[in-house]
Amino acid sequence: VQGNGGNLVADNLVIQSGSLSPHEGDGITISRGSNVGTSVSVVHNTVVGAPRVGVRVRLEVGERNQIANNLFVEVRTALDSTNDDVAVVGNVIVAALEDAGFADPYASDFSLTALSPAIDAGAAVFGMPPRDLSGWARPDGAGPDAGAFEFRSGVDE
Repeated sequence: VQGNGGNLVADNLVIQSGSLSPHEGDGITISRGSNVGTSVSVVHNTVVGAPRVGVRVRLEVGERNQIANNLFVEVRTALDSTNDDVAVVGNVIVAALEDAGFADPYASDFSLTALSPAIDAGAAVFGMPPRDLSGWARPDGAGPDAGAFEFRSGVDE
């Protein structure tokens, strides 16, 4: 992502990223553009299997920049940032795919089951999308879930 501020990167599912340089192996990269210092939000993304970094941030200045409520699964490093002004809150890091609580990742179903550590782990943040990647209302429970999918309580699995 490169731009002039006010960027929102939300509700994405990034799986085994990394075929383009210069950031091969990064899930999501935010780099400085002509004026990219204000209000860059990376929220509610699910990054699975990034060989290097889940989210890489290369900003020089910033107000209200945030990396929040993301779910990182099987990534070497969750966050690499050159900016101390990036707020980091509500992210969940899971070492093994089997521990993420996905419905059926081998069939490309990355929705959450009741066993997911991402459930209610997020925080209410600026720019939080009101719906998840599937279009369901967020939050559904005590708080927002980390990642692109909100667990739907009371729905048969």
